[in-house]
Amino acid sequence: MAGAMRSSRPPKSNITREERRAISELKNDKSLLVLPADEGKATVIMEVSEYEDKLSELLNDERTYEQLSSDPTQKYKKELVSTLSKLKKEDKITRSQYDLLYPMAETIPRIYGTPKIHKPSNKVRPIVDYTGSIGYQTSRALADILAPLVGGTDCRPRLWKRYVDDILEIVKEDQVDNLTSHLNQSDPTERIKFTYEKEHEGTIPFLDTLIVKKTDGSVKLLVYRKVTYTDQYLNFDSHYPIHHKLGVIRTLLDRMDNVVTEDEDKKLEEEKIRQALGRCGYPGWSFKKMKDKMANKHNKPNIKKDSTSNPTKGFVVIPYVEGLADKSNRVFRKHGIATAMKPNTTLHKMLVHPKDKIDPLNTSDCVYEIPCAKLQSLLCW
Repeated sequence: MAGAMRSSRPPKSNITREERRAISELKNDKSLLVLPADEGKATVIMEVSEYEDKLSELLNDERTYEQLSSDPTQKYKKELVSTLSKLKKEDKITRSQYDLLYPMAETIPRIYGTPKIHKPSNKVRPIVDYTGSIGYQTSRALADILAPLVGGTDCRPRLWKRYVDDILEIVKEDQVDNLTSHLNQSDPTERIKFTYEKEHEGTIPFLDTLIVKKTDGSVKLLVYRKVTYTDQYLNFDSHYPIHHKLGVIRTLLDRMDNVVTEDEDKKLEEEKIRQALGRCGYPGWSFKKMKDKMANKHNKPNIKKDSTSNPTKGFVVIPYVEGLADKSNRVFRKHGIATAMKPNTTLHKMLVHPKDKIDPLNTSDCVYEIPCAKLQSLLCW
């Protein structure tokens, strides 16, 4: 490793001096906020005052939010621990499940918003970061257990497919309003509202799939892109490992193979992908290399690898530095250690900070470092 580091040179900058100055000015301008758009891979620059007004409008909805006079974290933690202890005592959860669900951290959940640029007035979608809160692990466990229930109704749909808050359903046309009314009555607080969009000219989108009804009554599938979709992908000049960039191509081609159903439409989708990646700086050889690799993989027999024949001794994540990271990877691999490369300095890290900062003294799940003058060393735990 020492030899690899000595022989390496710092990588050349992939941005100009003017671009660096612009990034610095944008980063230091406290009146502006850089946010990811809710959909479409777009970046939004918004005035902080406008962003705070939009969030305040959401939080002032008294049917959904309630202002508290004090922090109830300790109260809820005691109740949760009491419930978990009771479940463990009754053998309804195991000791390992109890340890997993026990609230170790007490971070207060933080709300932030992403602009809905595809909707009028550019409202923001509220997102609550629950990471590190007392109910974080419990929420994850419950999410794996609970399943959506349609409830009792005479207007049951022939098809019901749900992903988060997007639902695809097939229902008789004269029952659409009845089903929507029934769903909206399931929440007595009226905080959850169901709306619907009917098929238009024989087409309807669901997630990133466009369902098209053909004249013979059958359907075909295409890749769906909203009007606000930007076709922005990882730029080929970005300081990322080459396999990350080739992975972008593979992901788009995989989506094409798995979503698009007809060969002629696949040709059109492949051309769209080529053009979009070309605008992001991808050379022709990168597209051809990944396409050939995928074709060879499909032609090979599916033989499962025996993980016991060549076990790894460990796994490390190393910062990506062009030249040095590849050398380090070869050294680790020689000793049976698997590696992953993670870019360190990105525009997203530098500019996009929608969440409120946590006071360092309130940080949880971390390692503390305490200098010890007597031992002339550091005590860490």
